[in-house]
Amino acid sequence: MEGNKFGRLIKLLKKIERGEEICIAETSRELGVSPRTLQRYLRDLEENLNLRRYKQGRGCYRYNLSDPIRHILNGGEEGEKLDQLIMTLAQFHPAVAELFRLDTKFLERCRRNPNIFLIKTSPMEELTNWQMIQQLQKCINRSQKVEIDYYLEIDGGVQLHFAKFKPYRIVLEEGNWYLVGEDGEDPEMPVKALRIGFIRRVNPLPEEFKRKPEIKRFIENRQSLFSTFGRREERALIKVSPEVARFFKKKKFLASQRVVEERQDGLIVEYRFTNSMEILRLVKCWLPHLEVLEPLHLRKEVEVLLYQSLQRYSS
Repeated sequence: MEGNKFGRLIKLLKKIERGEEICIAETSRELGVSPRTLQRYLRDLEENLNLRRYKQGRGCYRYNLSDPIRHILNGGEEGEKLDQLIMTLAQFHPAVAELFRLDTKFLERCRRNPNIFLIKTSPMEELTNWQMIQQLQKCINRSQKVEIDYYLEIDGGVQLHFAKFKPYRIVLEEGNWYLVGEDGEDPEMPVKALRIGFIRRVNPLPEEFKRKPEIKRFIENRQSLFSTFGRREERALIKVSPEVARFFKKKKFLASQRVVEERQDGLIVEYRFTNSMEILRLVKCWLPHLEVLEPLHLRKEVEVLLYQSLQRYSS
């Protein structure tokens, strides 16, 4: 049923892209939906894509269409169009996931009551090089290796070259877009997440690759950007002060979070991690309310960070 909705939205956007009139009675029959459902689709698209509607006649309208959406609808295979459409919608509206994936009654009610509900998320990175995105999607669909030039603006600029990168997924995480895949030339850290905004050049190679199930599972299940493939998982125990304990009872800040003990002086929370940065970022966000109890090396890393920070403020 959800797939049918996707298809109808694609057809509707194609009609808009071609400049056709959208007449409620006729178009609803063409798409096999009720006039009321079609009006809801149009209202969702208007809100999520900032479309402007121009009345043509009784029950008929025309719409404008942004250049990124127009570019997607004019090229690529049908499945690729759908993926790109979802990605593009994410640029315009933070509730895109609910529009296409989480079409629950509650979220529907949120959309219909903007004076009551306001859905806000952190700003998302804007994608501008749509030709490169299409290249990457085709390579992912075909399990095709790519050559990548990558630029990091640190220490005056660092240019990295990945000769035979194996792309697995395009991932939106923490408001940024990443190309996640396997770098066969780095056995110490084979799985890398490359910020798409920092990719300067993509060259598809004629060589195909076979996806490794363990890497695929890792990408889908990793709990943060800093999770490291192939590294032994460690256990961290964090003491959470009573002042903020209620937040940790209500929400998991990392997927592995587990409350192991409730005490008068706070919570004891367990995390699993493969990279210290997974825990350090969390601790920094909640200072001074979190204390690392174990492992010892992680506690020492927090002490170093606190010392360095105090040095900056005291100088």
